[in-house]
Amino acid sequence: NGKFDRKEGKMTIGQLIKKEKVEGTRAHLQKLVSSMSKAWGLVHERLPEHARLRVDHEYLIPSISLDTELDYLIPTTTGAGVCTSSLVDFLVCTHNSFIGKCRDQDKKMDTAENSYYTAQQLSCCGLRASADTNCSVPLSLLSDLWQRTTD
Repeated sequence: NGKFDRKEGKMTIGQLIKKEKVEGTRAHLQKLVSSMSKAWGLVHERLPEHARLRVDHEYLIPSISLDTELDYLIPTTTGAGVCTSSLVDFLVCTHNSFIGKCRDQDKKMDTAENSYYTAQQLSCCGLRASADTNCSVPLSLLSDLWQRTTD
């Protein structure tokens, strides 16, 4: 039915995946857990600073793995589930801040259709440049994305 009770929350993520009967679904779940684990590893130490959703230090585990209790992945506003809620909130706020900084940067730049943002210009807005520092993003593409976020 897609709902979990507290008893299942004490199950580990790995145990839940093992219960899945379809191999393709198990592999997909493992990839999702891997992505979640990477995101958590990158930002979990910044969540207490973010403070829109308070994460108690007892829940700030260093990593999320198949051995982690399922409670950590069930979004709530208290307990272990606040980790997932806080992570999503942090990522959304960070994304919105990045878009705002790009808009501010755009006001300072020539907005001709042929203009491009270089990796260096984007990094000043909070986006890390890739290994290829010669990459550029068409201004028209960013403008289209901005329009979608404001409509």
